[in-house]
Amino acid sequence: MFWIYAATADRFHQSFRRLAQLFKITGDKVSDAKLSGLVRDLLAADSMGEWLMILDNADDVDISFPAVNQGSSVGPAEYIPKCPHGSVLVTTRDKQLAMKFGATIQIPKLTELESAEFIKRKLELGDTEAEEQSEEIRNLTDQLEHLPLALVQATAFIKGNSSNVKKYLMIYEGSEDRMIKLLSKKIEGSEVDSGALRAVSRTWTISFNQIRNKSHSAADLLSLMAFLDRQGIPESLLRQEKEYSESEDDEDLESGEDEDGVEQENADMESEEDEEDEVRFVQDLGILKAYSLITEFDG
Repeated sequence: MFWIYAATADRFHQSFRRLAQLFKITGDKVSDAKLSGLVRDLLAADSMGEWLMILDNADDVDISFPAVNQGSSVGPAEYIPKCPHGSVLVTTRDKQLAMKFGATIQIPKLTELESAEFIKRKLELGDTEAEEQSEEIRNLTDQLEHLPLALVQATAFIKGNSSNVKKYLMIYEGSEDRMIKLLSKKIEGSEVDSGALRAVSRTWTISFNQIRNKSHSAADLLSLMAFLDRQGIPESLLRQEKEYSESEDDEDLESGEDEDGVEQENADMESEEDEEDEVRFVQDLGILKAYSLITEFDG
């Protein structure tokens, strides 16, 4: 099994360089692209036998699949071996990117029971201790939306400071500034890759920047939703109607254009713009859903 950190092209090639050392492929003076190609070809050979490669944190489509018109070099995805004896598992927050690799599995957030068990195991609580703190544990997991990374971060802070769930909640609920500071703390320990994203706030900042790079209007939509209650936001509230300026009648007449013709032309333009707005709105919602930041319900 091979673990590849794929958040950036440099880290991807660093991981492949380590594989090259493992396979005793000499390449100190060889470029990253050529060395990664040699590793790919070796893994694709029948003599390698069966293997599993995990591409972790492949969240940026421009890194994995760089657009030709951007003048980018070949993306990391080009170095993934394609052979019947090898399997590739990709972890990503971008569903649209995941679909480029093949079949996808949506990982739901933890249930209340799973979150409580996670806290108990991380804090090494006995059954009696867990029962005594059950209310605080349930409150904490609810506050953190049952998100694994947030739970890891909270338990790391509690253990690292010889604290407990109750004290953590007091700090977390004390003020918004305190909450942000807690969510910005790095997660220390050997379980987290040294170059990986280590804080919840940092993770969501990266996601937001990637969304904004894809679509400014999608980022604006998410920013608008951040001001509202997180549940039951009506779609009608999110739709922003644009106002289109109309030419002054006098100017139309002075230019010698037919007034009825201008009105019809404006109506056609508005109709086309409305259709474009509808397509963009659906695409923006799709981007936010692909990052699992929103969930759409009927009714």
